[in-house]
Formats: sequence, C-alpha cells, structure tokens
Amino acid sequence: MSLESAEPGVSVLARRTLRVLGVVAIVYAATIATHGGEFWPFSSYSMFARAGRPWQRALVRVLDEATAGSALADAYAPEALPGTPLALAPLGIPQNDLSSLLQRAEVWGDTEREALARLFGTAPCRAPLLVLRVSGAIEAEGVRQRAVPVAVLRCEGGRVQVQPQRLASVEAS
Repeated sequence: MSLESAEPGVSVLARRTLRVLGVVAIVYAATIATHGGEFWPFSSYSMFARAGRPWQRALVRVLDEATAGSALADAYAPEALPGTPLALAPLGIPQNDLSSLLQRAEVWGDTEREALARLFGTAPCRAPLLVLRVSGAIEAEGVRQRAVPVAVLRCEGGRVQVQPQRLASVEAS
C-alpha cells in the first residue's frame, strides 16, 4: 500500500470527525439557546452546585394595611406567612438579584435601602409589601425553614419607601 492510497482514507476520517464535531456543536448551541443559556452539565443554578447545604432566598408578600400597621413577628414558619405571595418575574424584578441583596445586607444602610427601592421602583404601588429572607437547612427531622422579615415597602408620594425591620437583632438570636 502506497502513501497516496492512504491519504484518501485519512481525509475521509478527518471529514467524518469534523462532521460529527459540527453536529455536536449545533446540538449543543440549540440546547443552550432553547434553555435560556442553561444546560445541566454546565449549569450555574445553585440546586446543582449547593445541594444539601443551607440556603437563603428572598420572598415577597403583599400585605393588607392592617397587617402592615401591626407588629410583625421576629420569624415565621412557611405555613404561617402573612399576606399573599407576589410573583416577581411579571414585574421585571430579578429574583436572584433580590436574594443576593438580602444575603449580603446584614445591617440596612442607605445603600441597601436605595437598592431595594430601585428593584421595586417599577412595580405598581398598590399595597404594602413584606420582604422576607427565607433560610433553610437539612436537619435530622427534615428540612427546617424560617422566614425573617427584612423590610416593609410602602408607596408614599408615588415612590417606594423602605422601612427596614430589626434584621440584625433577629438573625443573632
């Protein structure tokens, strides 16, 4: 067998390899495009990265005026939360940004209040909103969840006003 007869076989193998790699790249690109940039083996979702570890998330509830005017509990069980849930996505409020803000802010200063007001600035101001930091952990009895009030948002003069709750003292207990 001469070198000349071996070359066509190599080029056929190279073409097939390139074709297979091209098909894989197209399938991968289509999968990423149709799944919002997330595909499980390369996911950044914390459910894959932090499975079994304690977690914190933000939760927003719509309150009536009577509940908003009364004293809030230091913490709530998930089944005893006041108000009704507020869906953030239809309002254009990124859930991950809100959760990140609540996780970082131990003491609420002007910067944190302004960031929270900016996040909710486009939301229609119809009723007071209760922002909670929900934490959970796996324990021997099961999953423990605790919702701590972080702030009450009120609408005054067409602007969102943030009224921080006693977060620093509650988290320490």
